Amino acid sequence: MPRPQRYKIKNVPQLVMQLSHNRLPCFYDGQDYQLFQQWLHDITQRYNCTLDAYALLPDRIFLLLSSSDESGISKMLQTLGRKYTQYINQRYRRFGTLWSGRYYACLVEPNEPYLSECRHFVVDAALRCSLILPENKWPWQSKNEFAGPQFPAQSLAIEQTLRAGLVWSSLEFKNDVSVTFGVKTMPSPRGRPIQQIRSN
Repeated sequence: MPRPQRYKIKNVPQLVMQLSHNRLPCFYDGQDYQLFQQWLHDITQRYNCTLDAYALLPDRIFLLLSSSDESGISKMLQTLGRKYTQYINQRYRRFGTLWSGRYYACLVEPNEPYLSECRHFVVDAALRCSLILPENKWPWQSKNEFAGPQFPAQSLAIEQTLRAGLVWSSLEFKNDVSVTFGVKTMPSPRGRPIQQIRSN
């Protein structure tokens, strides 16, 4: 499987998902959630990141954030992940990694409706994973300002874009990013390439 694509583009939001190793818990009680929540806010500021939305689930985290530093997001995630892993290993007398390799990330156009759609995707994560009922609130996430759940088809499309490391945006924005930064912004065509017929 190819390594997830990384974007080093400042002031453009990124939707991030970090999974736990082997889908084991990365949060065991309220103290773990609270400490991670505190460090998340502290370390995002240290690396000049702006946190737009977040959700902490038992085996994964979702973040929507941007940075004025091209490497700010990756440095922030590395620092936060390492600090929290050390805490979990010391508290529960365990060893080894807590996270499942590299995080997933996709660019998000900083205009509507794309930014709100990704914010909705993040704050709906607990409901989507059946951790709460629609009338309940998940305590370990940013404020949910939406009236109801996100349409499943849209949530699926955003997650596919996220896992593929592409761009959630208009076609115009995708083209601009591709031309300006020379990165892949859309899925490759399926199947084998069509061979050209050579004339004799």
